[in-house]
Amino acid sequence: MVDVKLTTENGDVRQSLVGMVKAEDASVRQGAAGVVLAGNDAALSQAAAGAVLARRDVHASAAGASVIAAAHDVTLSMGGAAIIAARGDISVAMGGAQYVLAAGDLTVDRGGGAVLVAKNARVGRGFVGLLMSASTVLEDGARVLLTPRLAAVLGISAGAGVGLGMGMAVLRRFGGRRRG
Repeated sequence: MVDVKLTTENGDVRQSLVGMVKAEDASVRQGAAGVVLAGNDAALSQAAAGAVLARRDVHASAAGASVIAAAHDVTLSMGGAAIIAARGDISVAMGGAQYVLAAGDLTVDRGGGAVLVAKNARVGRGFVGLLMSASTVLEDGARVLLTPRLAAVLGISAGAGVGLGMGMAVLRRFGGRRRG
């Protein structure tokens, strides 16, 4: 079944390809949707979506999306996304995202991401590129490439190096003796 747009009170899409799902409680199972808009909760199960936006919670299991955004919490299990953002908590198990932004707590177990930002973070057996949080707990097997302090030091060093190199190039070009 291929639909361009599905608008219902309780949108439940199964084994279908839909351009847009708009419902109070939207659910996509074993299918794909371009955009999923939920007035309350959104759920993806063995599905893919371009964007999932919910006014409450988003639950994704064995699913993927480019963007997942929720006004409350996001739970991702065995899936991935480019961007995950939530005003509440985010929980990732056996999955990950490039960018994860949580206003509340972030829990990652057997997953990771490139940039993770949260109020409080706990990472267990995962890999993170840059982790920024007020309180961080790294369990056994957790790896963080850059902390905010190390990122700041690298940024200042790189900036100073580029500035020094440009200064030397300008002096070489315009500051040398002129032969006449």
